[in-house]
Amino acid sequence: MNISTTYLISIISIFVLTSCNNSQKDSGDHPIDEKAISDSIKLDKYYDWWQTIETIELNKEDKYLLADLETDRDSLKLLEFLTANLGMVDFYNNQFNYKPDELVKYTYHIDFNGDGLMDIVYNGPTSGEPSSTHFILNHGEEYELVFSGLQNPIAMEFSGNRLIAFTLIDPGCCADPQYFETEYSVHYNENIPKFNLDRKVGYLRSTEKPQIELGSARDFTVLADYTKLRENCYILDDVEDPVTGSNGNAIGIYQKRAKGKVMGMKRDQNKLWLYVLMSKGNKLDSTVFPDFTEPQVEVLGWMIQSDTDWR
Repeated sequence: MNISTTYLISIISIFVLTSCNNSQKDSGDHPIDEKAISDSIKLDKYYDWWQTIETIELNKEDKYLLADLETDRDSLKLLEFLTANLGMVDFYNNQFNYKPDELVKYTYHIDFNGDGLMDIVYNGPTSGEPSSTHFILNHGEEYELVFSGLQNPIAMEFSGNRLIAFTLIDPGCCADPQYFETEYSVHYNENIPKFNLDRKVGYLRSTEKPQIELGSARDFTVLADYTKLRENCYILDDVEDPVTGSNGNAIGIYQKRAKGKVMGMKRDQNKLWLYVLMSKGNKLDSTVFPDFTEPQVEVLGWMIQSDTDWR
């Protein structure tokens, strides 16, 4: 063995010993996170269980709803309208990056107030990720924007050639797990429509489907000092979940005397679970979903029956 080889082996040996010592030192400085390991085990069990359940069917946009309602389409007139009134379909005001000819396919001639004049209904892109819906009234010589809302219509009801109700579905944007269905009624002063928000239901896209659905919803009240509304029939607490954060699978907390309606049931893990729609006005605490805390929102989820007066 020559000197250079001996020197090289010595250097390698010193490097290996130093690395071992550093590794031992690092292990002491950074002990194993037992909670992280425990949480990982809990999540694995939860996801194994989750694979065995059914989730609710999500309502989706009806892409042909407006086209089916349009009886007299004139694309040239729609282009003329958009060219002169592009701001009426700009939901975010002066941030629009679309040209009129790109938006004609999202714009419809529908007489929604029954006066014989072709009004405008727009359901198309905004300057951001979500789409928007606009109702624009035709006064003959001018147009008036009478309603704007985010996302897409899934139902429209007419009576006597007048729009009297419709529902918008909001599946969120940017992978938001929150879904909202908002119901509006339409009333008229002569031919001028007034839009009222009647109901707004919020839920998570992965909400579990009930085993038993009740024929009619039944009222209930929370009796426990507090109870958790969950996205499914499983108790997962104090664990970091990709969707609900540190809440495990809880949407949030309702206090004693909170009210709602039972929509369905499931017995699982030796517990009776209630599929509930929490009434608007109830305060939802400890949630990572701020939109669910709006006073007009009714929130759908699961609750343990023993925390309520439901029998």
